Amino acid sequence: MTDMAWQRPNDALKNLEQLEITSEASAHSAELAWIRACAYFALLDSSQAERAIQQGLRWQAMNPDAALRLRALQALLLDLRGLTTDALKQSAAVYADSMAGTHASAMTRQFAAAVDGGLRTAQNDFTNGLPILQRSLESMDADTPEWLRLQTEIAYIDALNWSGNWQEGWRLGQQVIARTSENRSGLLFGYLYSQFAWMVVYEKGVSVGLEWQRRYRQQAEQHGSELNQLFAVLAVAFMLADADRNSEAKQLLEQVEPIARAADLPYPMIRWLQLAARIASNLDQEKEAMAFINEAIARNEKLQTNFLQLLLRDQRAQILASFGRLEQAMTEQGKVMESRLAALQKENLAKQQRVNELSTELAAREAELLRRDNALQALQIEAGNRRNRALLTGVSVAAVLIAALLWLLWRNSRISQRLRELADTDVLTGLPNRRALMQRAETEFARSRRYPEPFSIAVIDLDFFKQINDQFGHEVGDQVLKHFAQMCRQELRATDFVGRTGGEEFVLLMPHTDSDAALRLAERLRQQVEVISEELAVDGVLTQASFGVASAQNDDESFKQLLIRADNALYQAKAEGRNRVMPAPTPMPAVS
Repeated sequence: MTDMAWQRPNDALKNLEQLEITSEASAHSAELAWIRACAYFALLDSSQAERAIQQGLRWQAMNPDAALRLRALQALLLDLRGLTTDALKQSAAVYADSMAGTHASAMTRQFAAAVDGGLRTAQNDFTNGLPILQRSLESMDADTPEWLRLQTEIAYIDALNWSGNWQEGWRLGQQVIARTSENRSGLLFGYLYSQFAWMVVYEKGVSVGLEWQRRYRQQAEQHGSELNQLFAVLAVAFMLADADRNSEAKQLLEQVEPIARAADLPYPMIRWLQLAARIASNLDQEKEAMAFINEAIARNEKLQTNFLQLLLRDQRAQILASFGRLEQAMTEQGKVMESRLAALQKENLAKQQRVNELSTELAAREAELLRRDNALQALQIEAGNRRNRALLTGVSVAAVLIAALLWLLWRNSRISQRLRELADTDVLTGLPNRRALMQRAETEFARSRRYPEPFSIAVIDLDFFKQINDQFGHEVGDQVLKHFAQMCRQELRATDFVGRTGGEEFVLLMPHTDSDAALRLAERLRQQVEVISEELAVDGVLTQASFGVASAQNDDESFKQLLIRADNALYQAKAEGRNRVMPAPTPMPAVS
C-alpha cells in the first residue's frame, strides 16, 4: 500500500480507514503509521504527516526498520517547512544509522539514501549527494518497490540537471519514461512528467514541454490536494513565462493566488512571488517586479534555505539589469558572490579543523610511541609521514580556496558581461530590446541634428500575427519572430539597427539614409518577409509585414515626434490592406 500512498494518497487514506491503527504496540501498527505519514506528506499536509510520524515512532522498539523510514520522512517534512539545516542533519543521521545497523532492510537503506542524497543535491551539495543517489540506484533490483525507484530516479535526474550534466539527465529521463507505461497514473509520475518537460523543451520546443507539464497538472488534479495542484499550475505558468507568453502565465497566476496565500507552508507563496516577479519583469513593470521579488526574498530570509535565497537574489539582479540599473545589479551579484565565498570558507574551515584533529591525534601517538623504546624508529617514520600528510592537506585546502577565489573573480566578470547583455537583449529573438533601441535611437537622432545628415526609421508590424498564434500555436509564432530577426541580420547594413519593441512590432533605425533609400530598403525587407513562409514549411502559414517609414525633418524636435509620424504611417498601411510600405507625409512648412 506504500506505492498507493505516494501515487494515489487519497485512495490510500480511504483504505486505511478500514485498518484502524490501535494503541496496541505492534510492528503492524508502525507500518500503518508509515503508510499514513507517506500519504499525508504526498498531499503536502504537514500537520497530519507529523502526527502520523509521531504515532509511528511510539512503536519503534517493535519495528525499528519502520522507525528509520519515519525519521527519514520527518527530514523531508522539515525541509518542506523551510527548516533545511535541521533536515540535512536528520537525514545524514538516519542514513548513517541505516547503513550501520543490522535491523535496516534494503528498502529502508535505499529510502534513507534517496532522502539524504536528494536533500544534499537540492542545496547544491553535488559532491556528496550525487554519489549517494547513484549508489542507491545501483543497489536496486527486481524487488525494489516502484515508488522508491521513481523517487530516487527523480532526485538523481534533478541533481544531474542542476549540476550541469543535463545530457545525462536527459538520457536517464528518456529511459524512465520508456520504462513507465502511459496508462499508469499517480503523483510521482506527475513529478517525473514535470521534470521531463524542462528537459524536452530544449530538444523539441516549448509546445512539447507544455504538453508534459499539462500531464503533470492532470495527475495533480486527479490524485492530489490543492497544494499539489498549485505547484502543477505554477510549473505550467513558469514555462509560459519563459516562452514570453505572459498573459497566459499571469492568468494562471491569478487563479492560484488565494491558494498560495492561504497555505500553511512557506514555499507556495515564495514560488508564487518568484513567478509574479518574472512575469512583471517580462511586461516591463519595474515597480511590480521589484515588489514581488523583494517580498519573496524577505519571506525566504526567515527560513534555512540558503541556496534558494541565492537563486532569488540572482533573479533580483537580473531584474535590475533588465531595467538598466546595472550598478545595483552588480552590487546584488556581489552580495551573492560573498555568500558563496562564505560557504567555501566554511567548507575550508571544516577541512582545516580536520587537519588540526589529525595533528592532535598525531601528537598523542607520538607520545605513546616515545614511551616505547623499541618503536622509536617506527615512531619517527610514521610521525614524519603524518606531518607531511597534514601539511599537504593544509596546503591543498589553501590551494582549493585560492582556486575558488580565482574562479569567483572570473565568474564575476562573466556575470557582468551577461548582465549587460540581459539589459539590452530580447530573449526570444536575440535582437536589441525596446530599452536598448530607444537609447540608440536618441543617440542617432542627436547625431543627425548635430551633423546635418539624413536619418530615417521604419516601424514594422508582422501582419495577422495573432491569427498565426491562434491557428498554428505559439511555437510556430515564435519561429516566425526568430526567422524575421535572422532575416534582418542578413539583409540589413552594418550601420542599420533593428530592435523588437514588443509582440510582433519592430523598429528599424537607418542612419545616413534619406527617404527614398529608406523606402527601397523597407520594400526589400517586406519581400523577404514573404519568404519566411517557405522557410517554415508549415502549410497555411502566410507571413507578411506592414511598414511605416519616416525621415527626420528640420522641425522634428525629438525622436518621439519622428516615431509618431512613422507609427501613423504604419496605421495607414494597415488601413489600406496591410503588406505594404507606407511613407509618412512630409510636414508642410509653417506659413509666416
